[in-house]
Amino acid sequence: MRCLTAFVLPLCLSAIAVPGALVTAFVQENSRPAELTLPYGRVQPLPSPDGAHTLYGVEFQDGKNAGSQLWIRDNSTGGSRLLLTLGGSMQAFWSPDGNAFSVNDHWASDRESAYIYDTETLKRQNVGEDILAADPESRHFTKAHAYFNVQRWDGPVHVFVRFYGHTDQTPAQCFEFRYRVSRTGVVEKLSERVHPMDPNLPCD
Repeated sequence: MRCLTAFVLPLCLSAIAVPGALVTAFVQENSRPAELTLPYGRVQPLPSPDGAHTLYGVEFQDGKNAGSQLWIRDNSTGGSRLLLTLGGSMQAFWSPDGNAFSVNDHWASDRESAYIYDTETLKRQNVGEDILAADPESRHFTKAHAYFNVQRWDGPVHVFVRFYGHTDQTPAQCFEFRYRVSRTGVVEKLSERVHPMDPNLPCD
């Protein structure tokens, strides 16, 4: 087992009732912004910190769409654009300045992808691809249960990312890698942990 320094991200869960909706928000103790989560619970718009844009969800409607959808609205024009049709569940939250937002797309039971979107251009950065390009040793872990998850923003330019899961071959191994990734694709590896899977316990 090989371990480097790791950081802990304490979370608390709060539910806020508003007329006609229930907002489920995971709040970081260091003031992490609220998340938009789909498709569970009712759809609740999530405005950007600067108020210029709003992320919102559209629920699955039989015969109208293929699944729950993530949209963005320009609050100055009222125009909206579709960002993502979900195969599973997702989380989205804004950067502190509202110039970008991250999306964790859990599109299959054994897969999760992480993205950063530029708010103005809607250009999508695949954070997992950036990590695999910068850290080739981690690539073989993508052949099993593999999840890339943006944990939080570190200022307006960087995000902390957790890449974790478990292998399928015998003996199975749990793995967890943590990174700091910039909006320009610069990757800093913060920690690495690989250990045998306990058949009686899930991986962390």
